[in-house]
Amino acid sequence: MKLSKLLIIAIGALFFSACTTEEDDSLTRHELAFQVSMGYQETRAITDNTWSEDDYIFVKVGEDVKQYKITFDDDGSPKAVGIDVSNTFYWEDFEGTSITVTAWSFAKKEINSLDGTITVELDQSDEQNYYNSDFLYAPSTTIRKTATPELKFYHQMARVNINIKCDEAAEISSVELGDMVNQNPLFYQATYTEPYVDDDDEDADPNHGYFDVDYDEATTITPCKVSTVTGYDASYSAILLPSPIESFAITITLLDGSIYYYMGGIYEYDPDGPLPFDPGTVNTFNITIRNKELTVDGFVNPEGQTLDPVSVNDWRIHQ
Repeated sequence: MKLSKLLIIAIGALFFSACTTEEDDSLTRHELAFQVSMGYQETRAITDNTWSEDDYIFVKVGEDVKQYKITFDDDGSPKAVGIDVSNTFYWEDFEGTSITVTAWSFAKKEINSLDGTITVELDQSDEQNYYNSDFLYAPSTTIRKTATPELKFYHQMARVNINIKCDEAAEISSVELGDMVNQNPLFYQATYTEPYVDDDDEDADPNHGYFDVDYDEATTITPCKVSTVTGYDASYSAILLPSPIESFAITITLLDGSIYYYMGGIYEYDPDGPLPFDPGTVNTFNITIRNKELTVDGFVNPEGQTLDPVSVNDWRIHQ
């Protein structure tokens, strides 16, 4: 009987020791959490080009991808942490003192691979659809065990802003971008090649990838109504797939049924500078409706210059 009691005690001690060792091992694992920031060309689909709580970040090391999310430190600094234990990288998982990391985010849309088709939402009047169309990418970065892990993201999409002013009493019913009837559509899906560095390739961009647009999938896009810019009656914005757009179509419908339609060139651009709808660019149309006519007051290009559109068809009204 005494032997049985001693055996039970010994087994219990061994079990407790094993549990303690297992807990101690888990406590010594070093979680990889990333400080995150954004690059200089920003098309961010929310105010102040910031992050939103619980945005998804997909982090890739080698062929392994784990799902992280955005949280904030006490000082308001954003960081990316694994959504759970199985979706967290630990230093103990790797050999050596450094690893190479890439990462991407589509806001709260779960895209765990860039090997397939990249898309923007067609109806961005819904704020979440607008926000989820934004695509951020953190180029290949070496993370060292002795330093704070940091990832810098760059906007891969293009954004267009439409600011509208009505000099007479009028309310806007809707705004639509692109035109199918006159064969001036937009495109919403493409395959994506990640950024790369090549001294022999002048088109190589270390921060922005390349989109191979599916030109068979033409469409129109409904923009999101955003905070109104001072001096205007309404402002709209849409995230667009980067593509070589040389002309642009906008349809504005008023509540009284009046429809204003425009299709024309963008502007003369510097061939050595960014194209109108390159990745990470912002384009703004400032529009006035007056005396049943519509004029473009100015076009703000990706370099912040206000220019008059060129090769412009007259805006016209349809009753």
